[in-house]
Amino acid sequence: MMKIENIVEYKRAGDPEWRFVCATRDYEAALMRFEDAKKMLLNAAEIRIRVKVTQSQIAEEWRREND
Repeated sequence: MMKIENIVEYKRAGDPEWRFVCATRDYEAALMRFEDAKKMLLNAAEIRIRVKVTQSQIAEEWRREND
């Protein structure tokens, strides 16, 4: 099973930390928040949408039965 999250983040000038704005599965919603952040966050030096993909899958499973 694959899970995709679009995370909008910003960074201030001289600050090594990225700060969280929002996370959503819908890329179009993240893009709208990204555009809003460009207008609203006047102290932001960088703004980005980071895509986080996580995958979890059981390839093989074995269980000992206790009789």
